[in-house]
Amino acid sequence: MTNDQYLVAIDIGSSSIKLAIAKKVLDEKKRVQICALLERPVFGIKRGSITDMSELSKAVYDIVAEAESIIDVTIQNVLVGINTFGVEFINSEGYIALSNNEVNEDDVDRVVRDSFRKAFNVREKEILQHSPVNFSVDDQPGIRNPIGMLGSKLGCRTITICAEPVSIRNFSRIFQQADLDVLDKLYMPLISSDLIFTSRQKNTGAVLVDIGYSSTVYTVWLNDEIAGSGVINIGSEQISSDIAYFTKTSIENADEIKKNHLNLLTDDNQINEIEMFDPETKLNYPLNLKEIKNFAIERVEEIFVLLLENLKKQFNQTEYNGGIVLIGGGANLKGIHDIAKQVTGLPIYNNIYNDSQVKFILKFDYDCIYANVVSMLIHSVNNLDEIGIEKNILDTNSNSNNSHSHKKLTAVPRSGNHNESTFWSNIRRWLPF
Repeated sequence: MTNDQYLVAIDIGSSSIKLAIAKKVLDEKKRVQICALLERPVFGIKRGSITDMSELSKAVYDIVAEAESIIDVTIQNVLVGINTFGVEFINSEGYIALSNNEVNEDDVDRVVRDSFRKAFNVREKEILQHSPVNFSVDDQPGIRNPIGMLGSKLGCRTITICAEPVSIRNFSRIFQQADLDVLDKLYMPLISSDLIFTSRQKNTGAVLVDIGYSSTVYTVWLNDEIAGSGVINIGSEQISSDIAYFTKTSIENADEIKKNHLNLLTDDNQINEIEMFDPETKLNYPLNLKEIKNFAIERVEEIFVLLLENLKKQFNQTEYNGGIVLIGGGANLKGIHDIAKQVTGLPIYNNIYNDSQVKFILKFDYDCIYANVVSMLIHSVNNLDEIGIEKNILDTNSNSNNSHSHKKLTAVPRSGNHNESTFWSNIRRWLPF
């Protein structure tokens, strides 16, 4: 039996691979049901670049085999998260004349296509996401839903998120070699930030910071739309390396110190010395945690200083009233929120999943490391009919049914009613509301 009743999402990071499983059917409260969460160490990828495809394929194969034993079915199809790979944001605008002076569904479809045609070099890229940002009628901008409005000209501003095709194809081969079919490739910073941020945060400005092992990915929302993303080539690995250098121990021991003993908070009651076991000498040796903490704080401060510099350079501002949300393995470091707040001067939040969106069937402590795979599943279960739809709308028949030709940006449907009229079912695939 195959996984027809489940969706499986996979996120490959520089130090570990994360897998999550959800039922395709919502529960009685219209929540996505998460059945399993798995994490396993992985080698063969560094800062988003593949260094050993065979090693990665084996890791995917092994974690999928473990997942199969949990749900007792054969997994053939998976959702795959894309994080970096030279992702590019392309903004474009389109305009059409209105024949009947009233905006209808066909007008929206035509103007979105016109905008997409004007996106520079999109045919040479792998398109991860394409969607309108807002519309204008007779040059009146900022319209979310133009249907039914009167005018003579309809405009549309769209955003296309794309990546280098060679990198994406090589990444896809990892799953082919593990005997898996890729149902869809999802740009995780968009999916996660769209679900995690509230409407108020998106409108006032907010930053999602995913602190991975070898790099930190940030995603910015401004004025109710995604503004872009970027990468800082420092992650929690550098903290481990500093600890390993200072203590003259292995990276593995340094990772254990970081995860289980390190606390960046200022607390007079903290334990300042622990004993670590040396597998070579078979003896315990003392470690001064206070000195280790100072090294770690400097590295964490560097991450957020670089974040502010990048935000200033890329978006010309460092003030975001919606604050910063931390996810990823590095977000679990004790005291990192306090350091982030001190450096940035912004409110700092953990990702707390909305109980109205998701139900964890298993016992779960809301580990930030699973934020991306959980977000992918929430998005996909709520948009089952859009999984795997061709994202390059210029390669589809413009006269075909909209429900089979393109994909929307919004991650969570505005209505749980899947029996709504065909008109709204189709048009909502374009509208960003």
